[in-house]
Amino acid sequence: MASGMTHEPDDELIFVSNRADTPCHAAVGHAASAWSWFEHMVDLTIAKLADEKIEVALALIAQIGSIHAKFDALIAILQRAEYSGVSPRTIKKLIRFSNEVRPLTIRRNRIIHDPVVLEHGEPKTVRLTTKGANGKLVYTLEKFDMAEVGDFIAKVHDRTVEFKKLRNEIREALAAKPHGMQTAERPAE
Repeated sequence: MASGMTHEPDDELIFVSNRADTPCHAAVGHAASAWSWFEHMVDLTIAKLADEKIEVALALIAQIGSIHAKFDALIAILQRAEYSGVSPRTIKKLIRFSNEVRPLTIRRNRIIHDPVVLEHGEPKTVRLTTKGANGKLVYTLEKFDMAEVGDFIAKVHDRTVEFKKLRNEIREALAAKPHGMQTAERPAE
């Protein structure tokens, strides 16, 4: 089947999801696991800002489907007055970091969501995406690229390490100053 196909994959393709013994499964699973760990760290960072209500916060955060929306929430929380111990410089670093993660999200979506098929025994990825400035629809079969998946996993690992440093900056700033959603003591009557 040629690149730029205009019809649905035909019966000659074997969807790899019916075969659990391919290296593609391990690669896609590893990519998904690396991303979920990265996202979980962002979730925990947001939840810990809720102090003793962490279980409630995690339940709410789990409903935010996009890592971008999670970063937006984290940034908005840190910009509140009660979190003013976090410097504008750290918040700017977090905003920059969030913007740098966006292209990785697109790669993640392609790796995780594009079906892998076998064409004549060779693993290929069915890509149904929009590409280019004009949003042109692209529907192709491409060789499954294990190196691309490995590169993605390495980049997610790097971003996870970078986020840990940002998270530690936030924690240190907040630990140095009373903050958060703590209840104020009532004056003696």
